[in-house]
Amino acid sequence: MLVAAFVAATSCFANAVTVGAVSYEGSGTKSSPYLVKTAEQLDGMRNNLKASYKLAADIDLSGYKSADPTPRGNYGGGWVPIGVYGESLSFSGSFTCDVGADGEPLYQIKNLTVTNLAGQIYGHTLNKYKSYTDAKDGECYWEAGLFGTVRNATISNIKVTGAKIKNTVLGQNQMTNEGTSAIVPCSNQMGAAILIAKAYGSTIKNCTVSGSVESAANGTAGLIGTMSKSTVSGCDADVTVTGTGLWCCAGFIGVAEDCGNNGVTNSHVKAAVNTAASGAALFATGSNTTYKNCYAEGTINTGDTLIETKQASKRIYNCYSLGKRTDGATKGAAEKFNNSFVVTGGYSENVAAASLEEIKAAYSSLSGWDCSGDHPVFTAKSSSGENTATGGSEGQTSGGKTVVGDGSDTGDTVTGEAMGESVVYVNGIDIMTALNDLPDAYEIELSDAKKYLNIYWAYTVMPDDLRAQLSEEQITGIEEIAKVLSKEVLKDIKKRLEKLPDTDKLTSKNAEELSDIADMYQLILPAYKADLDSELYKKLCDGLEKLGLSGVLVDSDSSVDSITRWVLVFCIVLNVFLIAGIVFIIIYTVKKVKRLQNRYVNTEDQTSYDISEEDITGEE
Repeated sequence: MLVAAFVAATSCFANAVTVGAVSYEGSGTKSSPYLVKTAEQLDGMRNNLKASYKLAADIDLSGYKSADPTPRGNYGGGWVPIGVYGESLSFSGSFTCDVGADGEPLYQIKNLTVTNLAGQIYGHTLNKYKSYTDAKDGECYWEAGLFGTVRNATISNIKVTGAKIKNTVLGQNQMTNEGTSAIVPCSNQMGAAILIAKAYGSTIKNCTVSGSVESAANGTAGLIGTMSKSTVSGCDADVTVTGTGLWCCAGFIGVAEDCGNNGVTNSHVKAAVNTAASGAALFATGSNTTYKNCYAEGTINTGDTLIETKQASKRIYNCYSLGKRTDGATKGAAEKFNNSFVVTGGYSENVAAASLEEIKAAYSSLSGWDCSGDHPVFTAKSSSGENTATGGSEGQTSGGKTVVGDGSDTGDTVTGEAMGESVVYVNGIDIMTALNDLPDAYEIELSDAKKYLNIYWAYTVMPDDLRAQLSEEQITGIEEIAKVLSKEVLKDIKKRLEKLPDTDKLTSKNAEELSDIADMYQLILPAYKADLDSELYKKLCDGLEKLGLSGVLVDSDSSVDSITRWVLVFCIVLNVFLIAGIVFIIIYTVKKVKRLQNRYVNTEDQTSYDISEEDITGEE
């Protein structure tokens, strides 16, 4: 009974589940993602935007039509992007694919076709806004791509080929950045790209796209239209981009803003870009974003043949372009810096021009670059491969070495070189950079708690020699962050569990909420886990069991709440004493019987003795 009670308190069981009208293998967690094998299952991802998914077969979207949720039929009967602008409407889960021995995804999404007709439907004309005034957040659907808007999501090892993206929404003289006031409602919600139209606070790794993008929207590109506070690593794009919006069009990323020191790394684009937009570039445009180990090929009719950015000398490292301007314009910056160049005949306001031979010579000594061919190729790309046999975990590569880890349960470490300095990844996190740039614990928003708690757990498994390099301020800072966030996350978990229906009333609509609660519970410190009320913990576990979400509460430090733990301890101790008492009585009785036999009955001389009451009771 005791063992059964313990198992019931700490285990949740999994089965294939139905999300919306679509059934999946798996439970939608990181350890057991939903397996996506059909176009219908790919389309069904929009019904659970917080879950984890894995592409498990090639999917051909030729002729496939999503159900169009827009009242005017914005998408013309084709694919509707997964996730739209809005805090709760964006995709915030994960989507990955296993990789082969070559590091390439085993499966791909073919012939994606997205046609956003909103611009034509609204009948817009330049600088006339009235036709847009009825647009509202979450009702615009102005994105075009496989994903519309992603927030705090992870997209890794996804390959999209033969895509055709078209967006007719007209980009005018308004900013598209989140939070910017704009004359036209929803103007900060437009974007167009093959993989993601708009990304916020997300991680994109080892993804490949090919096809064409035709867009009138601001923020148009091959891989990602616009991104903020996100990172891209190890990605490739082979695209044709035609942009008729007024600003920010590029071959790889249309707008990359506030993405930090590891914003875009280890990536490549081959593109033909034709645009009249200001801020155009063959690779990417943006600000407050650093680029490392990236290169571009192809043509552009105007703008920079590499990267359009401010403070280029502090933002571009080991990047170059073979690209040319189709109008024949050539230019190179006067100053050479950070091994970044355009090949002579290219055009750049930011980096110097150099011959291909000079560039190869400059890159031949850099870690991760192969200069044996016609031009330098960065071969040590980021790879986030899920192990096929085990369900796997995410990883990252630097300097030609690979680190594997999901940020919470292993202590894998790798070192490499980037921009001339050592880069160390622990569980896929650039740990030294993360610990050098910690905010005040009390200023961190709850929406960023997962990020900083993962940093804390990576810190706890740092090698001793690396930990020795940390300052007292860094150690105090990350430990304070873990305590403060654990307390705040636990409060949030309690509120969310209290709002959920009783277990018998839960439906598949509650699956993503429960899964997210369980994921956050896993990240808080063990001392705080013990403070979760036993009834709420039971509600969580019973709910996960009912909805088939298994493997979520793998919690070695706090598998049950504190009350249950003490009850179990008491029962175990009591059982130990009972068993010891029984053993003692049996041994004592056996010895007593033998002693009495030897004392009162001598079988050889037949001598008898009187047996007194004291002899029987053992009293003196």
